[in-house]
Amino acid sequence: MNTPPARFVRIPAERLRSFTARCLNSVGLREDHADLMAMLLTNSDLRGVRSHGTRQICRRTPHDGYCQVLRDCKVNPNPQLTVIRETSNTVLIEGDGSLGYAPMMMATEVAIDKAREQGMAMGATVNTGHYGSAGHYVYRAMEEGMIAFS
Repeated sequence: MNTPPARFVRIPAERLRSFTARCLNSVGLREDHADLMAMLLTNSDLRGVRSHGTRQICRRTPHDGYCQVLRDCKVNPNPQLTVIRETSNTVLIEGDGSLGYAPMMMATEVAIDKAREQGMAMGATVNTGHYGSAGHYVYRAMEEGMIAFS
């Protein structure tokens, strides 16, 4: 876990999530992806993983924050996510140049469904940017009573 700062302002999680979603949407990220990212980034903050939390929306170093890369068109804000390869227990999602959050969550959800049927499954993505904390996707599988790694 990251060490909390000595001085801070406590913000209710829902208010932070809503603000984060509005920031991401205001620079062009499609609404459903902005909502998903805001939830995941806020969850990172709640878990104490501040390095991969909401601070990423405006961080300037070592890489530009998500709002900057979206505004500067360094990633696709409106990707067409598609399944490009699939078997009974695998799925490969095309990220279309987007940030990795939505494609990886899509791969995770499909893998969860396939694991229910097959006993185990794997999801992967291609052509994406940063997907944040690996814990997002592991926690999602854990919510379904599954073991996962990312």
